[in-house]
Amino acid sequence: MYNNAGIVGFTLDKKEAPEPIEWMTRSAEEYIMVLKSKGYIDEQIRKL
Repeated sequence: MYNNAGIVGFTLDKKEAPEPIEWMTRSAEEYIMVLKSKGYIDEQIRKL
């Protein structure tokens, strides 16, 4: 799979999904919030 950013990158970019994946996006948002609370920035999160 080429150019597959994954759900975290997808959520960081605030892209629209072609189908409803709200549960997955919500989980990614929570994960991102936890990482940001620990001091990570967007670029570091994308590399995890």
